Amino acid sequence: MHSFTDQVQLKVTTRPLRLAYLVETTEDLKNAVKLYTHTWGGAGNAIIPIPQNENEVEELSFYLDKVDPDYIFIPSNITLPRYVDVIINQRFSKIRPISKDEIDKYIELKEEIHIPVNIRNSNTISYAKGYLPHIMTVLSTLSSSTNLNLYVRELDSPYDFYLMLQNGLLYKEYQNFLVKDLHSQLLLKIDTPEQLFKTSLISAGKNPIYLTLIKNRKTKSLSFTANSWIDQPSALCFFLDDQENIKLASAFWNSRSFYPDNKLFLPKNVFLENLELYIQLALSIMPSIKAIYIAIVLENKEEAETLLKLVQIELRQQKRQDIKVWITYEKFYLEFQKTRFYCNSPNTNSQSVNPDGSIYLTPTIPLQINQKEFVFSFDVEITNRNGHKLILPKNNNSSILLSNSLEDIEYLEESEELPPLNHFRATNQEISGMTLLGQETGFYIHNDTTLITRHLEAETGIKIEPNRHTRYAEGFIKRLGGLEKIHSLVDKGGLNILISLSSDKAQQSGFTQTQIISYLRDRIGLEYKQAQANVYQQLPSLLANGLVRRGYSLQCPVCDLEDWYSIDKLSEFIECHGCLENFQLQEFKQQEFYYKPNELSLRLIQNGGVATLMTAKFFRTFSPTPFIQFGGDIIEQRKKPNKKSKKNDNTNKNENEIDLIILQGNLYAIAECKYCPAIDQDKQIKNITESLEKTIKVAERLKCRIIFLTVIYNAKKSDELKVEALFYDIDILLEKAKKEEINIIVLTEKEIKVLESEKLRDLDQLIIPKNHPQNIVGIGERPTSYSPGTIQPFDETILKQWREELIDSN
Repeated sequence: MHSFTDQVQLKVTTRPLRLAYLVETTEDLKNAVKLYTHTWGGAGNAIIPIPQNENEVEELSFYLDKVDPDYIFIPSNITLPRYVDVIINQRFSKIRPISKDEIDKYIELKEEIHIPVNIRNSNTISYAKGYLPHIMTVLSTLSSSTNLNLYVRELDSPYDFYLMLQNGLLYKEYQNFLVKDLHSQLLLKIDTPEQLFKTSLISAGKNPIYLTLIKNRKTKSLSFTANSWIDQPSALCFFLDDQENIKLASAFWNSRSFYPDNKLFLPKNVFLENLELYIQLALSIMPSIKAIYIAIVLENKEEAETLLKLVQIELRQQKRQDIKVWITYEKFYLEFQKTRFYCNSPNTNSQSVNPDGSIYLTPTIPLQINQKEFVFSFDVEITNRNGHKLILPKNNNSSILLSNSLEDIEYLEESEELPPLNHFRATNQEISGMTLLGQETGFYIHNDTTLITRHLEAETGIKIEPNRHTRYAEGFIKRLGGLEKIHSLVDKGGLNILISLSSDKAQQSGFTQTQIISYLRDRIGLEYKQAQANVYQQLPSLLANGLVRRGYSLQCPVCDLEDWYSIDKLSEFIECHGCLENFQLQEFKQQEFYYKPNELSLRLIQNGGVATLMTAKFFRTFSPTPFIQFGGDIIEQRKKPNKKSKKNDNTNKNENEIDLIILQGNLYAIAECKYCPAIDQDKQIKNITESLEKTIKVAERLKCRIIFLTVIYNAKKSDELKVEALFYDIDILLEKAKKEEINIIVLTEKEIKVLESEKLRDLDQLIIPKNHPQNIVGIGERPTSYSPGTIQPFDETILKQWREELIDSN
């Protein structure tokens, strides 16, 4: 269980709202560009095409997961298909319809765009009326003497659509402000293909769109493909469109966040008709060019091969065969990069967690903005005192848990009032929230069991009911002092001490330290010095936690029964555990203490808890540390529970159970744990394989793709042939599970040590890739190495010449 109970470290970073605009038509695309041109942070936001059929829904989900927007804008004049509506409403992002009229009034500063936001303050949640920050309000904080060397172009040419995607769509008053107040330079009207190429290149990264990111720092944290070389200074990327494919236009918009300088959006026919001219211009302005990337809509692979040959022929004629060429003719919209933007360095501080799990904070005011109605976002990275980060699943249930106390959630569920509010959400490495300037806000951190139980029930309709094994483990961990203490218990021999004290020989009268050491040497296989060190180091801790008790082995002089008596029960006269006669203590100066496990420890060990504890410890070595819950019996909901009824007639208990449940990010794993001091019977093999078969069925019902089977046994005492037979049967089940895309990882004591030494960190590494058909998305050759980021890609002399040609001197 996580130890987020007393004090945590918060790393808080503020940023503009992260938006996604869903588009269906070219008109929607223009409205999105218009909005983003005039919105603080606009260039960092995404434009996502609405799927045209159910086969494309997975791509929409993929985009939204990667972009991770605070708000999703949807054109108000359209009705989303049901298959899209389901995806949108399953998300934790806020959803807002928006119209062309709203956008026009907003960019003209006639009306604000209302962005509602929930604020938790003084343990209550209020509904605040905030507004989307307009870029002109942010720019008003800049000095009028600032010269940003921006290039502005009025849309009055045959290439307006392409210039709009590259330079933005400016309201007249905003353009005048840029020219007069910020000394931006106005470009000439673009009439020829050559002017279009030159204008596109010299204004890339130096146009009004990028003012929306002023004073922001960026991190390239969202890589959609391995094609990161499209953001390298030695590559030139052409996106070629016929003004009809909004997927390609959206891909171009979304690709430029991190490195805009090398990406051009051009008419497809103009590029093909002027191929020789464009290649020559590219080579002249980029003498260090190593790669050309082309994204283009084509009918088939043959057309792409023809274009590839034409480009390669032209490069040969220019004696530049060293330049790699790659052409993407389908699924180019999955090849873009996305960047995250922040407006300040992280503010790190330690903070106490309130008894109800709540944490309150007031994020730093960004960019000197002083209008309290402006909404902005912040990300919080949370680390506990042991260095473990809080990583939650990215779904709606996490948002509800973050935004509400468990008491509030249960009250709203029982009362059947409005659902719990969600104004926080989980992201890849932190949590995100929205707030108004100067407002205090707060979130909740819940324990592992609450989090896992509620996620399972919300996503699968399955509840886990603790059984006796679960309760033994939970009680043991509580006495131990928390799950973080399990490292010392397992690695330094405390668990072996409990095993020795739970043996048949120790049952009656316990073991002395000498007997424990002998057991560890003879039965566990430890060297004498190691066994001795384990006892001396771990026994005091086990005694202090009450997991082991000490006493004396005394013999009754009446009935001769020798038994163990706890030191807290000793007195001058002792009542015999056998004949019930009292006998007087004898002189025992040299008598050693005899040690026995408490009843909880004994039952845990006898019920196979050794394997469960070792497995739990193994998951504690992951980074980030996953949530861990001791399992129990599976209870499947038959129907929606009657919230007014306390009866349990709406559930169906079955014979399946889980030993451990592990949750890391959005991934579940379950563990089946078996402890066999010696594998020497067919019955043991049958029991383990039957348990694994049941666990596979459980994994299918939980939509879990990873199973850990832990088998802890003593190799010296086990029959080698029986061990081989066991793992042969396991291998057969493993292959069957792979067909269902379930990976089974078998953990022995040796395998656990190997994986820990390899520092296995993520469950992602263990997933079997889904067997989806791999579409060919492009042809040609990608570069194998990248140029250093300090390279100067452009010839400054030629750039200066082009600027002088194209700047309107009037």
